[in-house]
Amino acid sequence: MRVRVPKKALSWRKFLRRVVNALVDLRVEGKEYIPEQGACLVATSHISRLDTPFLMFATTRDDTIGMVAEDYQRFPLFKWILDGIKVIWVKRGEYDFEAFREAVDYLRKGWLVGIAPEGTRSPEGVLLEGKPGAALLAERAKVKVLPASVSGSTAMLSRWFKLRKMQVLVRFGEPFNLPAQDQEEDKKNWLRRATDEVMARIAVLLPAERRGAYTAHPRVNDLAEEQKAKEAQG
Repeated sequence: MRVRVPKKALSWRKFLRRVVNALVDLRVEGKEYIPEQGACLVATSHISRLDTPFLMFATTRDDTIGMVAEDYQRFPLFKWILDGIKVIWVKRGEYDFEAFREAVDYLRKGWLVGIAPEGTRSPEGVLLEGKPGAALLAERAKVKVLPASVSGSTAMLSRWFKLRKMQVLVRFGEPFNLPAQDQEEDKKNWLRRATDEVMARIAVLLPAERRGAYTAHPRVNDLAEEQKAKEAQG
């Protein structure tokens, strides 16, 4: 049985889509990688409080929900928007078992669930070291990970003051399975390796100057070379 989106949330999302279309030039690359149906964990970069709505509006699927830190409830505008479109609120600074179970439930019922593996918004706009939450969720729900990146979402006020639309780019990469755990590998090492894979897949969707903690990661270099080879083949 699928989890249904509340009618109120659907109406609110439609309204906000119209607002976004009026105020934002939202470009989406890699739409072909978004599964038309079925579960997938969307792992994304995080530089702005608006990233979750932009990520959700980058797909036409109604069964999409994001995981958002409860800290944002302190900001009335963002709480109003996020409560309206419906999100999974997560307690920051602790392992939130309730939010984790809720996310797994959505995944097992075929939804797209969005998460920022960094666990917090990057103040410098570059990738921070990833945390294991995304890998744990994908492993528990037995789903693929859909890497994504959001750029331009920090320029809201500066663009609007100039009476210009925000220029936001959401990029999706190819969904992938987490690496298998070797027989002699302990869970901690596997989680680190799986998290690095998730973050490397996100990093390669970003400009080199935004890759932060993963700028020199060998896996990012490998993926970048694979990407260039595919582009060369047309």
